[in-house]
Amino acid sequence: MKKFFRKYLFYKLLRLFFHKLAYIYNIKIWKFVNAKYVNGEFITKSIKSPEPLNKDFSDSKIKESFNHACIYNQYEYLISCKGRFYIEPVNGWIITDFNKILIDSLPNSNKEIPKLNKNILTNKLIREEVMPSFNDYLKIRFFSSNSIINEKKVISLRDISEASYFHFYNDFLSKIILLERYNLIQNNPLVISKKLYEKKFFREILEISELKEKNWIIQDGKFVKAENVIFCEAMPYEKEYFLGILKLLRAPKPDINSKKRIFITRSENSGRNILNMNEIKKVCDYYDFEIVDTEKLSICKQIELFSKVRSVIAIHGAGIVNIIFRGLAPLSLLEIFPPYKQSIHYYWLASIFDHEYDAIIGENPESIEDIITESELSNKKPFYLNPFKFEQKIKDLIKNNFFL
Repeated sequence: MKKFFRKYLFYKLLRLFFHKLAYIYNIKIWKFVNAKYVNGEFITKSIKSPEPLNKDFSDSKIKESFNHACIYNQYEYLISCKGRFYIEPVNGWIITDFNKILIDSLPNSNKEIPKLNKNILTNKLIREEVMPSFNDYLKIRFFSSNSIINEKKVISLRDISEASYFHFYNDFLSKIILLERYNLIQNNPLVISKKLYEKKFFREILEISELKEKNWIIQDGKFVKAENVIFCEAMPYEKEYFLGILKLLRAPKPDINSKKRIFITRSENSGRNILNMNEIKKVCDYYDFEIVDTEKLSICKQIELFSKVRSVIAIHGAGIVNIIFRGLAPLSLLEIFPPYKQSIHYYWLASIFDHEYDAIIGENPESIEDIITESELSNKKPFYLNPFKFEQKIKDLIKNNFFL
């Protein structure tokens, strides 16, 4: 057994070594550039500092995480470039000349917080898992011409987190609204990944909106070559964009008289689920919070449900983005964080609609080693939520008219 384990460990370390070697090779051989070096035109660009916290959280861990997120600027840009460009299929990087990557072509790809130089992001440290393979690029560009889609002009909507439900709203659909503002979509081909196209929520949204009429290029293993390429990053957590999304998806007017309460849960398959959910369900039942798993609902049912919801308790996850369908009507959100990660996304989202927000943090179970698998070592670990603390939190919030 020990011999097998040593052999397994040796091959794992060897694989890691070659992976690191390939990353270093790619870093050295690619020449990262900005749009200004390739005859690019900024149609728009802006920078915004997030608003400081206007809520004093009782838990210092939440306050510390949120304050840390507020020190980084947020960016918006819309760039049009002319020349000879290739959009690689794996992640959607835009490549020009022989070995130049436009580092602004994939927002959120940086390994570190990007630096600003003349209003252009200049960080060249790309995350390892999204670094394009130079060898694959050479092979397809010069030896597999049948693997190239040729177009005069395209708009790239590719993104690192393109298939994520939350990022689909905050990043992808916001880009659509930004592009429409400048009348750039028209009949121009829109490049998306097959991974996004095959998502059930994307196909449903196509059916209920005018997006189904757009000219889509579904990238599946082929490079897209164009003489004119447009790419952008929309300002995140922008109220105007989310209101535009509600209009785009034909969301109904919210029921301002509704007192409906829901608890957004997560299944074991999704990870980041509450281990003692049976205890938590009893508390939810007592205070009339209906247990809902948004992954099991169609987009139309999610839109309808959240237009009527007044009070929400939710485990941190993409399903919370549905609070946008409450629009400008009153809503209160209590977010439940796992002990290992507290993200500010939904605090910002609630803030732009003037929704009430609070949060609590769960705990690691006593025998956490027994439940963690190798695939759960990042941000998908299940956790424990003390039912007594949870109930006391609800009582306090009802007493303070947070939950009506």
